Amino acid sequence: MKIILIVVGVVVLLVAGLLVLRMRRRKKKFIQTGLKHPTGYLKYHPHTQTRLKKALEAPKTNNKDEDAKAIATFTFKGDLTASHRHALSRLIDEIILNKERFSEVVARVESPGGSVTDYGHVYAEMGRIPQNGLRLTACVDTVAASGGYLMCLPAQTIMAAPFAMVGSIGVVSFVPNVRRLLERFNIEPRTFTAGDYKRTVTLTDEATPEQVQRYREQLELIHQQFKQALQRHRPQVDVAKVATGEAWLAGASLEKDLRLVDKIGVSADYLLELNRKQDLVIFSEEHKIPRLRRLLDMATSAYPELASLFSMR
Repeated sequence: MKIILIVVGVVVLLVAGLLVLRMRRRKKKFIQTGLKHPTGYLKYHPHTQTRLKKALEAPKTNNKDEDAKAIATFTFKGDLTASHRHALSRLIDEIILNKERFSEVVARVESPGGSVTDYGHVYAEMGRIPQNGLRLTACVDTVAASGGYLMCLPAQTIMAAPFAMVGSIGVVSFVPNVRRLLERFNIEPRTFTAGDYKRTVTLTDEATPEQVQRYREQLELIHQQFKQALQRHRPQVDVAKVATGEAWLAGASLEKDLRLVDKIGVSADYLLELNRKQDLVIFSEEHKIPRLRRLLDMATSAYPELASLFSMR
């Protein structure tokens, strides 16, 4: 009989504890209960994702058309080859297909720059947004340098955190020459070309002074294109002053009146302020993780000592 009473008492205590926890949870008021798929949005690519974050406050204006419009936002993290540029292109497709629903697009950019052709592609993709009549704001929290800054140029407004790096409007090329190393092993490198400047400075061949000069001219031509893009999108900038290849802290650039950025701030604060009055529609792309990778991640999280077996050194 005593055992039964003890069991009943434990059950009662557990139930009471669960009820107390539930009541405490109810007292917490969550402003956002979770991100949901917005209804009625067109979807063009199978792996793009669209999430809706409802406005925190009811709109106070009488313009129903403007009230109904949301803010589209996405994040681009760039590497040296802008490897996510095709994913960016797909996200911009989705935004353009639903452009009547948006009053502004906010792009969160983080990139140190990289390949000229790859970031030239990203720059052209970003340009599609204002070309389709949408206002574009680029937010830089850490770095948008060289190609990363180039891709921000189509934005009507560039906002950056005070210690974010911006600028670096220049071109660099590093070409080591291994000809002597090959010759040490009795390997004679030979390159056959048709056209005086099909190859100028290469990894294995000795370059003539004329070829070196031509290579430098090619770099200067790329630099000129960069400066022209800067002048086209930001005519208020003194190109000769900023196109030196230097990078600046955003706060310092504003103090020096370089006009590389329009205002100082962080993207989270800007988006939060917009979300008070308007819905945020967050665009991203689903990244499928291979099943084996998922199993390994689960195993190493459960048994951390296994992590060393699968780490790359």
